[in-house]
Amino acid sequence: MGTDSRYAATARAFGAALARVGIGGVYGGGRVGLMGAVADAALAEGGEVIGIIPRFLEEREIAHSGVDLRVVESMHERKQLMADLSDAFVALPGGFGTLEEFFEIVTWVQLDKLWALVPIYATFLVPFCTWLMIGFLKNIPRELEEAARVDGASNIAILWRIIFPIAVPGLISAAIFSFTQRWNEYLYALVYMSSSGNKTVSVGMTTELIRGDVFQWGQLMAGALIGVLPAVLVYFFFVEYYVAGRVPSKNSRPNSVDRLGLRFE
Repeated sequence: MGTDSRYAATARAFGAALARVGIGGVYGGGRVGLMGAVADAALAEGGEVIGIIPRFLEEREIAHSGVDLRVVESMHERKQLMADLSDAFVALPGGFGTLEEFFEIVTWVQLDKLWALVPIYATFLVPFCTWLMIGFLKNIPRELEEAARVDGASNIAILWRIIFPIAVPGLISAAIFSFTQRWNEYLYALVYMSSSGNKTVSVGMTTELIRGDVFQWGQLMAGALIGVLPAVLVYFFFVEYYVAGRVPSKNSRPNSVDRLGLRFE
């Protein structure tokens, strides 16, 4: 517990509070350390405590005799059983083992969750779209901004009324690219998604509709149509903006200038 008694006092208060509201505890099964203090306090208040400990650590960690002790054969079984029996996780000050278990639980929580794909896709989509927009915005004629400043426009007005309308084709091009890349992505969705309800179309077709050498052709064809239809619709409705999203030349006047009502001699 270290040299600061406040840690042990806080641990005991935490264990007692859990027991008073009817929340059971699952921990490593030892009777020493902060988790041992949590277990003692919860038991004193009549709470339910389950301890899970590997067989080779049963004597080494001085197993708690007052809890519902369950002995497993390995550390992996210990973590798996603790995760299966728990609804939430709390980390108290500890050593490297505490950090290792904490980060492993964080990783497990991310698996088979659709939101886990968001930061993963962002790692390769955001840099490319940023590079695409930089190339587009750098070639917007600076004369447009200078003319707007002469007319007394503020920075926000220039951004909103001059730059943004001209950049719309580039933004739509980047959005279309991001959409098609996310929609067709296979590897990360295959690794992170395991339940049928969370699998993407591309992953679900190959893992759910193909069993060995049995191909469910009807469902596969329907899935192929569902998979390609959104991309076709996106390109159909935004193809004009997508084509216009090419990087403009510095010597050419963007089409949006006329729509803004600006005239340059």
